[in-house]
Amino acid sequence: MAHLATGNQIGVELFEFESTAGNSDADPTNPGLFHLCVIDPDVEALARRIDEHGGDHYSEVWEIFEDDDTYTLTYCRDPYGNLLEIYSHSHERIYSNSEA
Repeated sequence: MAHLATGNQIGVELFEFESTAGNSDADPTNPGLFHLCVIDPDVEALARRIDEHGGDHYSEVWEIFEDDDTYTLTYCRDPYGNLLEIYSHSHERIYSNSEA
């Protein structure tokens, strides 16, 4: 996995999987877009809005760091079935605070 960032808060994650097993709607082993991530400081409120407008907030809201509950993320599907990840902070802020 590699993380790339642009000067205007666009983060790109590149993945290469050795293999995967099981069925899922989105297949990360296929080339192309796997999911899109957006930043919103109120992760829960945006997930609720997605739910209210025909999407699906299907995962828990997770704390990214055990000692800081302000860094959170969750997953939703938009009304067309596309996978959406919601981060509370920019890609750079999250990964600059993690241990290498």
